Order: sequence, then structure tokens, then C-alpha cells
Amino acid sequence: MINVSLPKRDFIFQHKLDLQEIIKILYLKDIKKLIEYNVNNENINLFILEFSKLGGFLHMKIDEFLFKNLDYINNYVNNVLLIRFYQFSNNTITIGKLQKIDQEIINKNRNYLIVRRITGGKAVYHLPKKDLTFSVIGNTIIFRKINFNKENILNFIHQFFNKTVKDTLTSLDIKLDNKLESLITVENNKKTDEKLNKFDCFANPMSFELTYNNQKIVGSAIKISSNKFILQANIKLYLINNSLANPDFINKFIEKFYINFYENLNNSLNLFHFSLTS
Repeated sequence: MINVSLPKRDFIFQHKLDLQEIIKILYLKDIKKLIEYNVNNENINLFILEFSKLGGFLHMKIDEFLFKNLDYINNYVNNVLLIRFYQFSNNTITIGKLQKIDQEIINKNRNYLIVRRITGGKAVYHLPKKDLTFSVIGNTIIFRKINFNKENILNFIHQFFNKTVKDTLTSLDIKLDNKLESLITVENNKKTDEKLNKFDCFANPMSFELTYNNQKIVGSAIKISSNKFILQANIKLYLINNSLANPDFINKFIEKFYINFYENLNNSLNLFHFSLTS
């Protein structure tokens, strides 16, 4: 369980890790260096990677590298979660692992670099300085413990992080649509080009997704392999307000996100441990 004796801000600060450092550690297989970062095999080992702005191809390769190397970390460290926030430095479309794309789509998106994700789902348009992306890589056992209703684990992880994003936006005085309002977005948000409409993850929101002014603002995709997962999520800050995608707001959002993540996970784990003792 997360060490609740630490103040939240101290907890987050103590678990920050330089992105280049962890890539170097994993590339050189220098696990002793990683274990220096407050590792405790009785608890959840959270590693918060620094915020970065890089090209789309490099971001997707970093996520894939971290996901593949989680098996190596697990040989020495239990209950690992890696979380990182990032922005794209170039216009990028990330497409789902199995998503089909043809020359017509490519021609209509010549101003974008098109990169395939390790996760599934539809295409996501990433715009420099306008949106915010994060990825979570970790062991599914952490979420299986708190999945009290035994839901599909993929859906459960989706819902957990959707709730964390919603709680974070709410704490920053941003009120999202309720479910009834979001149901009408399917008809209101359709692109005029039916092919692009089917291509774009954000074109047709479902009733359970987060929307603002009847527009989908959060899209996420997940891959589960054996006992590990990777979730990649994109937040369309500019659809809420163009002025939000600035460094000050992003820093506030990231800090609030980790605090809400800390609270949501710790509350769920406390319930889990209570259920074991009752």
C-alpha cells in the first residue's frame, strides 16, 4: 500500500524520476540504480517520470520501450507503476495497433506525422501546445485487488483513470457534462467526411466518456499482456479553453492529477485491506 505517512506533495516529490535516467537504467540493465528510488516490495512502487516535449515517433517508442522492459523490472521490484505526462513537438496522428489506414486518409492528413501506437483504438490527433497526453505502465495485480465488482480489468483500469482525470478537472473548477448531455454528442460532433469520422477517436463519443460542451475531451486506449498493462490517454485542453494549454495550467493539472490518483488508489487499497481483515 502507498505510504500514507508522507504528506501528498512529499510523496509525489520523492517518487519523481528523470526520463533519460530510467531509459539509461533499463538499457544498461542497471537495476541497482532503480532500486535506490524508494523501492519497497510490500508497497506499490510508483515512478513518476518527468514531463517531456518530444516528437510523436520518439514518444511512442519510449512508451513501447518502458512497457517491454517492465518484465525486467518485475524480476526485482513488485507492484510497479510508471506514469508520465508529455506533449508532442510536432503535429502527430497516433493510430491504433490494428487500425487500418489507406492512402486517402494519408493524403487528407499530409500536415501530420502518422505513428502507430502499441495500444488499440482509433486515431488521435496531437497538436503541439494544445493538448496533453499521459501514459501509465504497470502491473494489473494492483487494479485486480481493488476491482471489487470483478469487472473486465481493461474496462476497470479505463474507468479508474477516467475518474482521476475528471476529479482533477473538477478540482480546477472545470465542470464536465453529465451523462445525459453526453448522449447527444454522437449526432452533434460528426465530421462531414464520413471516412474521417470513422478514423478519429474523438469524433463519436460514447455515453460513458468525458465531454465538455458536448465534445469529447479525453480519449484513452489500453493494451494488456499477461500481468502488465499500458494505458495511453489524451486530454484535449483546447476544447475546454484555448488558454489552458500553457505551462502554468499544465503544471497545476499534473500536480492535482497525482494527488487525486494518490487519494483514489489509496482509498481503494484501504478498502481492500479492510475487507481482508473483516
